[in-house]
Amino acid sequence: FMGRILDFDHFTLGAQLDISSWDSYPLGFLDQQRDLFDTPHRLHFARSGDPDFQAFHHDLYRATSGGRWWIMEQQPGPVNWAPNNIAPRDGMISLWALEAFAHGAEAVSYFRWRQLPFAQEQMHAGLLRPDRSHAEGFAEARAVAALIRDVEWPATTKGDVAIVFDYESAWAWNIQPQGETFDYFSLVFDIYRGLRQLGLSVDFLSPSMAVSRMDDYAMCLVPGTFTCDEAMANALATTSSRVILGPRTASKTGDFAIPDTLAPLLPDAISPARISHVESLAAGLRVEMRDRQGYLHRWREFATPVGDAAVLASTIDGRPALLRRGQLDYLCGWPDPQYLDQMLRDACHAAGIATINMPDGVRLRRAGNKGFVVNYSDKIVDLMALAGNISVFHGSEKLLPSGFAIIAFDAPA
Repeated sequence: FMGRILDFDHFTLGAQLDISSWDSYPLGFLDQQRDLFDTPHRLHFARSGDPDFQAFHHDLYRATSGGRWWIMEQQPGPVNWAPNNIAPRDGMISLWALEAFAHGAEAVSYFRWRQLPFAQEQMHAGLLRPDRSHAEGFAEARAVAALIRDVEWPATTKGDVAIVFDYESAWAWNIQPQGETFDYFSLVFDIYRGLRQLGLSVDFLSPSMAVSRMDDYAMCLVPGTFTCDEAMANALATTSSRVILGPRTASKTGDFAIPDTLAPLLPDAISPARISHVESLAAGLRVEMRDRQGYLHRWREFATPVGDAAVLASTIDGRPALLRRGQLDYLCGWPDPQYLDQMLRDACHAAGIATINMPDGVRLRRAGNKGFVVNYSDKIVDLMALAGNISVFHGSEKLLPSGFAIIAFDAPA
């Protein structure tokens, strides 16, 4: 598999495989995915890669084949196919591999072993240079091998929260985006990033997985899933999980028509909202929040509460931005990072999920009472400032740029 490839359903294919694998090129993807990453962000992380793009795919592809997955190609240095082919900061070649193992990878294979001195890919780095001398990545790969051999490595465990990822919805909104900036992957990625900035570990579920496994998580997010079949509706009606729907969730029938009763296509007994109409918002056009920081952008839905649904947040014009009925919340638009952060914090609090304020570029993946911490930033980070109940199991309390550490939670976080 590759990064941000939505041409086929990876869950369907992965179910037929013993192991899923993907090609991880953090710097190439960062410079290539310009609709996801603006210029300041690309420059800030130019030598490390985006802190969430790799982990997103680690978590997604881990879900496609029963938890077994590999890195088939790991970037070893500058590549030859991105708009700009930047050399990674010292330590990042190690960090990328260690992060993959932290997310449950069984193997990390670098592409390539030796930089080819001829033909199309002669400028693509390898662990060896064209003269067969050791390139920068060689020592870093060797250091990774030593670390996973010598350190007691905690097994990856179930995430704190789950996101339902639906390839059919990606296809649906590609056919009918209704706005030049509405993109399914971008919506899910924004939410994934917001969760990770709160120190949360995320698992992905296909819609069919969610029917039987939603209650395994205290919170489950279902953004932009275009329809809701009977099995999913029944699961939502009986779930004990805090579920956040929207925007555009269950807005079409299985035949891709607007429901006769209007969206969302949910049983009246559980539906939090009725959507009368929607609007796509041009770049720079915002709908500010009332009594909250931030705004809605890209997409906005005009909703009316249904039944005993409560309005948890409103836009400046007094219309609902977030509704709650029972275990279901409905988000009536695409939140900016600031409002998304507040919404997720509030939802985690309601679901009893502890959060950690992660410094810029620093991310955590839980493994039972342990946690893997990676530092994509160019700043030294004091790990002991993350939370009051941790100790360092491997590494230093002062996490250097490109640093990796394993922490232990001394009491439930």
